[in-house]
Amino acid sequence: MPEKLTHNPEQESGAKPEKPELKVEKTATKAEKLEHTQETQHEREKSVEKTREKLEKTLDNETEKTREKQPKPVESREPQIITRAVRDAAFSDTMKTVRTQLSPVQRSFSKFIHAKPVEMTSELLEETVFRPSFLWGGVIGGIVFGAGLYLFAYTQDFRLSGSEYIVGLFVGGIIGVIIEKVFRRKKSTKKARS
Repeated sequence: MPEKLTHNPEQESGAKPEKPELKVEKTATKAEKLEHTQETQHEREKSVEKTREKLEKTLDNETEKTREKQPKPVESREPQIITRAVRDAAFSDTMKTVRTQLSPVQRSFSKFIHAKPVEMTSELLEETVFRPSFLWGGVIGGIVFGAGLYLFAYTQDFRLSGSEYIVGLFVGGIIGVIIEKVFRRKKSTKKARS
């Protein structure tokens, strides 16, 4: 008698057939796990949102603080009038601060150099005799004027006294300063036109 074979995959794989109660339990635990993961994802999303809100608040506070610290625009500032007294007070404060860092010898030399009479004399000489234009003009003027007088004296047969070169230095220096002033005016007018 021929027997009929039925195809049963559970028998082929060697697995035992599961009971229906176990299938229900597995399905229930899978559903619980799925619900649990969905809840944790929902909680994570909430915590991420809270963190994002805190971060935005912190950034807003920081931007407000930086705005408060930033100086006002230059246009809204009132022009400051700096008087000689304010400038002198700032200078004396700076000098006191610097002198605290100097040795006693350097401190006394600094006091001598920055005394009013010495400073005024220095500024006067700086603006007149010790200008590069005055020095270069003096050197060139002394050489040209002295050489010209020497040649003139040699051809006319008379002696020079020696003061010609000094006069040449001063005349050349004055001419050098005048030339410098002329060139400065030309440069300042060109810049004003630009």
